[in-house]
Amino acid sequence: MDFVDVLKPQAWDVLLIGMEWSTGSNEVVLFNVPPDGRPCNASCFGILVNVGGSKQPEIVCRALKPCITEKGFDPTNIFNAAKDIDKEKDLSKWTMGRDHLAAKLAARLPLLANTGNISLWFAAQKFCFTMEVEHAFQKNLALAHRLFKEVAGHHPPAEYDCRELNGAMVKCSMYGRLVFEISVEAWGGFDFKAWNDDNLPNCEMRCPNFSTADLIKVYWDNQVCFEVTNHQIA
Repeated sequence: MDFVDVLKPQAWDVLLIGMEWSTGSNEVVLFNVPPDGRPCNASCFGILVNVGGSKQPEIVCRALKPCITEKGFDPTNIFNAAKDIDKEKDLSKWTMGRDHLAAKLAARLPLLANTGNISLWFAAQKFCFTMEVEHAFQKNLALAHRLFKEVAGHHPPAEYDCRELNGAMVKCSMYGRLVFEISVEAWGGFDFKAWNDDNLPNCEMRCPNFSTADLIKVYWDNQVCFEVTNHQIA
C-alpha cells in the first residue's frame, strides 16, 4: 500500500516511517498522531514532507529544524508539534493492506482543519515482541528449518496467525491450535517442537548452542521415522 496515496484525501504535513516493538501484534499501521501520542517503543527511519500540499509550510519548517542534530534525525520536536484530532479520525487500529482503506479515508474523514500545528502521520511496522526477542525468534526459526531440510529432508509446519511469549518460549498457533514452539534464550541455542493438524507430534529439535544439534527428530503417524543426535552445524 502506498502511504501517500492513502493520505491524498488528507491535508497532511509530515509522514514519519518507522517501527514499533512490544506491541502484542505484527502488522503495518497508519495513524494520525495526536498530542502526547508518540509511541513509547518506536523508532523512525524515514520522513516524507508534503511540500506541495501543506497549507502551513513555514510551521512545518520550524518544527523540522530542531530535528536535525549532530547525532542524526531526532523526531521529538515533530511529535511535540502534532495537532489534535477527534477520536473518530484515529486510524491507529486500521491495518494496512485493505484495498478499500483509501476509499474509507476519503468517505469518512473530512480534511483536517488548519489549526496552526502540523498534521503528523506515522506509518509503522509493528512487532509483537522486543527487538531482541524478535531477532532471536527469526534467527532460531530459520536455523531450525534449515537443519530439518538439510539433515532430515523435512519441512516443519511454518504457518501461524498468532504468537505469544511464555517465559522464554514463543508459541505460534493457527486458528487457536498450537502449531510450533521455539525458545528464545538470551544465552543462545534453542528448543523447537511442532505438531500436526491432528495435534500429534511432527518434529522436534534441541540445539544448546549454534554449533551442535543435540537432537533432530521427525515423526510420522505418531512414530519416530528419523532421528539423529550430536549433529555438528556447518
